[in-house]
Amino acid sequence: MDYSEEMKQVIRQWKKNVLYDPQAHYLFVLNGSVDPAEGGYMPLGRRYGFLFRNQQSEEELLHTLAHELGHGLFTLRHTFSTSNRFYQPQTSTDNLMSYGPPPATRLYKYQWDYIHDPQTILFAWAEEEEEGEMGILCLNQLVSIVEKMRKANIDKKTEIELQLFSCYGDYQYNKVKFGKKEYSGVKISIKGYLNKGSNNNQIPSCNIKPSELCKQSYSDKGIKFVKYQFHELKYDIKNAPYDKKEPTGEIRLEISIMENEAKNFEDYLYAQKAIEINGVPYLSQLDKEDTKNKTGCESGCCWAASCWMINQTGTTINHNSRIYFADPINVDNLADGISTIISEQEFNEAVLYVKNQLQLGKPILCGTWDSRTKEAYENGKLGPEAWNDKLSGSNNSATTHFVVIVGFGYDKSEDKYYFRFYDPGRSDLAQGTSENNKFYIDEINFEILNTSYRGKIYKVTEIRKNF
Repeated sequence: MDYSEEMKQVIRQWKKNVLYDPQAHYLFVLNGSVDPAEGGYMPLGRRYGFLFRNQQSEEELLHTLAHELGHGLFTLRHTFSTSNRFYQPQTSTDNLMSYGPPPATRLYKYQWDYIHDPQTILFAWAEEEEEGEMGILCLNQLVSIVEKMRKANIDKKTEIELQLFSCYGDYQYNKVKFGKKEYSGVKISIKGYLNKGSNNNQIPSCNIKPSELCKQSYSDKGIKFVKYQFHELKYDIKNAPYDKKEPTGEIRLEISIMENEAKNFEDYLYAQKAIEINGVPYLSQLDKEDTKNKTGCESGCCWAASCWMINQTGTTINHNSRIYFADPINVDNLADGISTIISEQEFNEAVLYVKNQLQLGKPILCGTWDSRTKEAYENGKLGPEAWNDKLSGSNNSATTHFVVIVGFGYDKSEDKYYFRFYDPGRSDLAQGTSENNKFYIDEINFEILNTSYRGKIYKVTEIRKNF
């Protein structure tokens, strides 16, 4: 269910002509309604409601106002709602959220808990129920808009047309999936559109800049959000050559994301620009003489060569601060594979840490495992005695090779983000520093890997933090 068309028109016209506070709640007081028994209407968690006098006394009208604000401001359900935490039959009680007389103003403890802890039901308005409709579910159009903007950013387009069919106004959603990540709360506000005339074939549209980054932080019911605003493109008629468009027009689109998920949303929407650390010198461990002269290492020198490359940038590695991604399945032979041990939160924090270090110009020492055969592991003596010790737990790590992460980017052909690396285990500079040296970030399985590097599967097993 939804606001009636008449209610929507009242809200649209009012917002058009009044300078209002978008964080406040408003109720329109009308003389009557189609149903003479209806006292008020305010969807769960919405900012606009209606009071109908319908022969109500002033005391009854104030009681109805408090009841409706319980729905809109505090997202309280009727006590007789089957979706309520504690169900009561629809009888006359002294609870404000029942259909009692004006003296019925009582609230139960769980209702006070909801009022004082809004996050527990912050997005309850996204559930469809008679007293808590959230408006037309324009979820598909929202996702379509974000995907269109993201594709335009990937293709480096500076302008796209935004066409809208039915979604005008403010909408809120409980769970929205952009790409492979689900966001726990999203708000969208589409502004400035009016249905003019009777031509139903005329679809409102405007042009926006998909890469515009105009954002504001705010709180709603105790929850922190980041709001992204997109303005209509207008010609800059004050400066030559006069045909350049800038996002200086009206705000046409606002998307709000919970603060703790905003960085992920930005990375997705704006298809984050590549990060590359320039000036990292390359050292091949296969050039034994050069490696020995620079590191003192004479055998199995991937670790030493990698450390040398990183140190030349002025970066100091903290070998006592590590993040482990996987453990060996069989400690006697790594050919049996590895298993992921990192949690989702730890994985996301690790990815963010590496990206932040790269932005600071600091490469990252990275341990890897690869899918070579059992014989190759045995012949190469890559058993427990060859592995680096872990700081805690088992003394055996799944790491068999070290590389240096030097960049981050988005691979359009794979539709994946990746970390670029230098591999000291190659014989020449072109191979060791190739732009194709990529570990792809798998946010579903919490892995960073390349399934075809040098004809094998390579997976990141650990990273070592910097000072």
